[in-house]
Amino acid sequence: DDNLSALYDGRGSAGDPTIALMEMESALEKARLKIEAFDNEEVSADTSTHGLNESSSNFKSLVSSGSAMDGEGGFLWKPVSDSNGKLVVLLPANLSHEITQVLLKDESGNVLEEGQFSSFGNADSVGERAHYRFKKAGGDYPNGTIVEVTLQNGETVTYTVSNTSSRCD
Repeated sequence: DDNLSALYDGRGSAGDPTIALMEMESALEKARLKIEAFDNEEVSADTSTHGLNESSSNFKSLVSSGSAMDGEGGFLWKPVSDSNGKLVVLLPANLSHEITQVLLKDESGNVLEEGQFSSFGNADSVGERAHYRFKKAGGDYPNGTIVEVTLQNGETVTYTVSNTSSRCD
């Protein structure tokens, strides 16, 4: 379609402004031509987000500033758990039953460890939160560790923890 600032899907009704209008073949041809122009250096890469934000893209990324991330009921990096003294990560209730994998990665994207689901808990006003446990205390992972959460629909949510030895929520 004409709106280059958003990527729409084929869901919705005729009056829905977020429904994709272009036929698949036309969209693929348009994409192929754009890639060829880029490869031939006829156009440069546009690195802007075209107005995409956390709620409209299939990738959400939050970076901690000190001990703050997204507030109560959201992501929680607890470097020393009450149960075993090792890292536990709690994820927002709205993701709890959609999670397929939780990875810790370094700043270069190398996988450090896969989290093990342990339970749903903290069912307070924000709902059930999935708990993922790890083999070491949080401070044993490098500062800037990325928690990558993969959801059933293929979306990826990442949280970057600047100080891994401190609680961050």
